[in-house]
Amino acid sequence: MTRSDFAAFIITFNRHEILQRTIDQIALQTVTPSKILVVNNGEALNLEVTSNIADMTVEVHTMGSNSGPAGAAHFAMKELNAQGFHWIQWIDDDDPPKVENLNERLFAHLENLKSQNLGIIAPVGSHFNISAGVAIRVKDAEIVNNRYLHIDTVGGNQCMLINSKVVSSGCLPTAELFFGFEETNFCLKVLNAGYKIVVPCDLFFEYRNLSARWDLKKSDLRKIKILPWRNYYSMRNLIYMFLYEFKKPITVLRIVTRVTLKAIYGLGQPSKGFGELYYTTIAIKDGLLKNLGKTVNPIPKHQN
Repeated sequence: MTRSDFAAFIITFNRHEILQRTIDQIALQTVTPSKILVVNNGEALNLEVTSNIADMTVEVHTMGSNSGPAGAAHFAMKELNAQGFHWIQWIDDDDPPKVENLNERLFAHLENLKSQNLGIIAPVGSHFNISAGVAIRVKDAEIVNNRYLHIDTVGGNQCMLINSKVVSSGCLPTAELFFGFEETNFCLKVLNAGYKIVVPCDLFFEYRNLSARWDLKKSDLRKIKILPWRNYYSMRNLIYMFLYEFKKPITVLRIVTRVTLKAIYGLGQPSKGFGELYYTTIAIKDGLLKNLGKTVNPIPKHQN
């Protein structure tokens, strides 16, 4: 079934084959958007993709330069809201929905949540400690023992479904962030505007099964390695948004202290430590001085 009030946007970077596979996967959903807006951050003007569902149109918009996922998402939300869609789904080009009835189940849950001022519904999410500036993993017991969870942020690649009312009220990811914490930036704005972000626990349970992420400890999470250029954007954007957008200077002080101590500790491994200290230093400087946009060259995850 195709819903006329429902659109999706997909952010890509000249990745035709990957993008087409994801669109084909979206077409397998039991509930599909009536429109997919592809936002291409690359320069390819002839990026042609098709839908095999007659009622689902695909439109490609090329940004002209690499505005990053933050800039692309900012554009797409404004555009689809202006076109009158009530629900907007945020999708990355290499991460289609993980279950074929995701959208059907999200909309079914929306019927049960009509009384709530809902801004976002998603299959997974996290809590967020504002005073420390860190995301907090939802505990396994919270998922098992509840029907719904009110959470603070939805990570990338999770196909969050956005109420267009939040866009109309001015909630948009800051385009100049380029890359890193753009979803958190957007979600915290949604919460500050008085809307709620909800995750149904049946979907959370299923997604945690699919990713085999039960019983994780802090030590397991610390093993996840983040590329230096990605870490730079994450640090810079956290500092900027909590200092200038959310007006939390104490949070910024804690973030700067934490990342600085980590970089100094890393000097014990000279092959990695000096690079980490360099990126940490410029991230702090750029965040404090509002030096945003594409300042460090990203390394594409896929070559296509």
